[in-house]
Amino acid sequence: MDREGLAEQALQQKFRITRFKAGYDLDQVDQLLDEAVLALRDGAEPGQIVQLLMTARLTQTRWRDGYRIDDVDDFLDSLVRSLSQG
Repeated sequence: MDREGLAEQALQQKFRITRFKAGYDLDQVDQLLDEAVLALRDGAEPGQIVQLLMTARLTQTRWRDGYRIDDVDDFLDSLVRSLSQG
């Protein structure tokens, strides 16, 4: 997939919400994806974007809404794979 396609995919991605179970902080995940979209659209090197995604430390929530950890991890892994392939 091309860079703009990856950027659109990141913008449109929806994650399931958790309650009373561990999940990733909603705002942190949204901010990370926004940073990735900007990097994709600004022409950053794929390795830089991969580094951004791989080194992100997302806070887990328990008593408030969060994104399902496995959903977010799977999506970030797919972005990293796509960027690493091309």
